[in-house]
Amino acid sequence: MSERRTWTRATGGLTLVELVLVIAIISILTAIAIPALYASLQAGRLGAAETTLSSIRAAQWVFYQKKERYGDFTDLTSTMKLLDSRFDGKGLGPVVIDSVAYEFTVPPTETEYEVTATIPGGEGAKVDQDNQIRRL
Repeated sequence: MSERRTWTRATGGLTLVELVLVIAIISILTAIAIPALYASLQAGRLGAAETTLSSIRAAQWVFYQKKERYGDFTDLTSTMKLLDSRFDGKGLGPVVIDSVAYEFTVPPTETEYEVTATIPGGEGAKVDQDNQIRRL
């Protein structure tokens, strides 16, 4: 007697077409999610930079009230202890904190100063003697 063979599909596995479809869906979702993740990271870095610039602005105000001039990072940390030690001894900068670079773009004098914070990608913010934080 001849045996008849039948081909049956094994259950519980994926076919090649199903696997390619799953990979395509994951790729599309990743392509959508990565730019959104990068944008949120940039927004977070910019927000942190603006917060630090606000601290620098307050420190400059206190320093100016006592010395009648604006100070650099060394003045604000070593002399007056108005900023934390990450700025200590850095003079005009740059000081890099959490991938954000802070530096004086206008050296401090009796009448003016400007500190710029630059995040990776070129965005940033600045603060000056007018006490306003502006995005670049």
